[in-house]
Amino acid sequence: MVSSAIQRRRREAKTLESMANETSAIFESVFSQAAGATNNAADRKYQRGMDILKRESAAEDDRAAKRHKSIRKLRRR
Repeated sequence: MVSSAIQRRRREAKTLESMANETSAIFESVFSQAAGATNNAADRKYQRGMDILKRESAAEDDRAAKRHKSIRKLRRR
């Protein structure tokens, strides 16, 4: 009888410990997913900003090149 009570307590302790571990794992998973989503959103926002800067820079380079060609044409006349 004593051994069955001890075994039952051990089972209960294992069950509580396993539930605590499982809960901890669930929280860790949820928080890491939330952090990952936040980081991904920040990375996408940064990348969009860099893409806009590259497009604007390329457009400015095109305008400068066209301006340079038109100035050369005017000087030849």
